[in-house]
Amino acid sequence: CVCEIHGRALEWRCADKIGQDQGSNRSGRQWDQWNKERCTQDGCASTVFYIDDNMNGGDSSAGFTICKHCTRPSRPNVLMFHDTDENVLRDIAHQRHRYQAW
Repeated sequence: CVCEIHGRALEWRCADKIGQDQGSNRSGRQWDQWNKERCTQDGCASTVFYIDDNMNGGDSSAGFTICKHCTRPSRPNVLMFHDTDENVLRDIAHQRHRYQAW
């Protein structure tokens, strides 16, 4: 059994939740603008997608990959320094519980 403690770099997901920290909006001018445009679609929270080396699988016409549901920026599905994205943390917690059960 493998326990992925930092997520999967080959998976991508919506970056919408990076504007929050433990359920509260981050503060500051840039975060205020980010959170004002928050996505309300459930698909963003639960969907990961894959992009190959040629950027197939994601729209990168804006210079970065975008979410397939809301067209906001997407991010690799990995835990980064001081990361509080609850969607990534949820996936990692699921892996940890699965490993412990094994």
